[in-house]
Amino acid sequence: HRDLHSFPTRRSSDLQPLVGFVGLNPEASAQHRRVWESFTSNRGPDRHAFNFLPLDLETVELPVAKPARQTYEWLVPRGILKRNWATKHLSVLPSVVVVFADMDWAEPDTNRVVATVARVRQLLAGRLTKLVVVLLQEDSSSPGDSVMTALCSQCGVSGRAIFPLRLGEDLVARVTQLEAAVQELAQNYYHGQIKTVRGHRDQLNRTTHLQLLVRHGFKLGFLNELKCDHHAAYKSYTAAYQLLLELRLTEHNAPEIRTTAGFISYKICRLAFRLNLPRDAISQFRKHRSEEHTSELQSPLQS
Repeated sequence: HRDLHSFPTRRSSDLQPLVGFVGLNPEASAQHRRVWESFTSNRGPDRHAFNFLPLDLETVELPVAKPARQTYEWLVPRGILKRNWATKHLSVLPSVVVVFADMDWAEPDTNRVVATVARVRQLLAGRLTKLVVVLLQEDSSSPGDSVMTALCSQCGVSGRAIFPLRLGEDLVARVTQLEAAVQELAQNYYHGQIKTVRGHRDQLNRTTHLQLLVRHGFKLGFLNELKCDHHAAYKSYTAAYQLLLELRLTEHNAPEIRTTAGFISYKICRLAFRLNLPRDAISQFRKHRSEEHTSELQSPLQS
C-alpha cells in the first residue's frame, strides 16, 4: 500500500481524456512531424486538454474486454479499488483512436485506409472506443461525394468522423476544429463507461456489497473527471467517501481503507477548490483528519 501522501502523479493531477494516434510517424516524415506538433505544442487554456498516445499496430497490445458480469451475488472483492484500473484508463485504453492516412485523390488508395480501420476495430473488439479518420493530403484537391460516402460506409464511421487535412493550410486552425470533434466523441465514450458502471452499481446493496459500492463510486468520480464533468465527479467522490466510513476496520483492511480514504479525500478537496468551494474543501480536509485520528485510536493494529 502506498503512503497517504504519495499519490501517483498522474492520478493526483487534472485528468485528461486518452486519445490514441495510429498511422502518424513524425520521425520518418517531416509532414507527419508538423501534424504531431500541431497537436502537442503550444497547448494553451483555449484548447481542449488531451493525453495523446501514439499506437503502433504492429506491437500494441490492449487489454481484452471482459464479459459483462451477470450477477454480484456471490462476489467477494479482494480489495476496495482495483490496482490497475485507473492506470488502464489513463495510459492504455483510449477513449478515441484517430487513424491518420496519407491520401492522394488523383490516385486514392482507399483500401489501405479501410484495412487500417478494420485492424483498429479488431484491436478494440468489445470496447466502446470511438474512431476518427484523418486523411492527410498535400494538394487542395477534393474527393467526390460518392467517394467519401463509400469510404464512410466501408470504414463504418459517420461523415462527421472523417476529416481531410490539407498539409499546406493553417494546420493549427484545422487541428483545433478536429479536436472539438474528438472532445465530443471522448465525452460520449466516457458517458457510455459511466452508464455501464451505474448499471453494475444498481445490482449492489449496502448490506453485502459496501466495498463494491465504494469502488463503483470511485469509478464514477474518476470517469466523470475524464469527461470533464467536475460537479458529477465531486458528487460521486463525496458519496464514495461517506460509504467508505461505514466499512468496519479490521487488522487486515485498515491500511487499505486509510490509503483509499486519503486518496478520495484529496480528490474531493481538489475538485472543491476547482468548483470555487473553498469552505467545502477545508471542511472535508478537517473531517478527514478527524476520521483518520479516530480510526487510528480504534484500529486493532494499535492494540
